[in-house]
Amino acid sequence: MDMKRILQALFAAALSLALVACGTDEPEVVLPETTGELTGSFSIVNSDGTTFAMDNIRSDYEILDGTVDITLYEISFSPRMPMTLDMTIPGVKISQVSGGYSLSADSIVPLALGRPFEQYMVTDLTGTLTTTGLSLKMDIGGCPSEYKKATNK
Repeated sequence: MDMKRILQALFAAALSLALVACGTDEPEVVLPETTGELTGSFSIVNSDGTTFAMDNIRSDYEILDGTVDITLYEISFSPRMPMTLDMTIPGVKISQVSGGYSLSADSIVPLALGRPFEQYMVTDLTGTLTTTGLSLKMDIGGCPSEYKKATNK
């Protein structure tokens, strides 16, 4: 083999190694499933300043065309509330972020007991939905509340 061919082979090998080393393969983005069931804690600061909190609150979500419907099961807003209820927050806006979705909503009428619950309007909702859980901050009927530390079941 002559020197020219040896140099060409070495150059080709070096170029191949450089291309492999400079690869721009971005890590695969893993998003949450389009539906899921979660469990976490719910708390609300009532108008009298007292905080009411509940653990092991089950929730689920369903992603639909740029929005997500979120349901919180068997929640209560006060220890004096005579029963728990299932509350669905429909049509929360989502946008994809690293590892999941950012959630937001200005004003949404939630559904409970099979009908709209205007007196418990959900406002100023922000949150995240990732493969490891759901985190929400919002006002419900003007009272600050959170759903957090949720984990996929």
